[in-house]
Amino acid sequence: MNFWGGKEKAREESKALLATLKPTSKTGSPAISLAQVKRIGYDKFDAVFIPGGHIPMQDLLKDRNLGELLPDLNFAEGKPKSP
Repeated sequence: MNFWGGKEKAREESKALLATLKPTSKTGSPAISLAQVKRIGYDKFDAVFIPGGHIPMQDLLKDRNLGELLPDLNFAEGKPKSP
């Protein structure tokens, strides 16, 4: 309950959202792996969301797929450019 400031309604809303999104489901999650993005084609995506935190940053530093994806997104015509 600490994450929701002791508010049961906020906790229940969060649980309902997770049940809808199914983030850990192998077949129902809207999230896809970088390998899937590569198979679909980098040109089919306009942006990439990279979660924050220490663990993702350590993993992503070593991820060759991300190393291929980011330059493609930054320099492809009409894609978001880094500042």
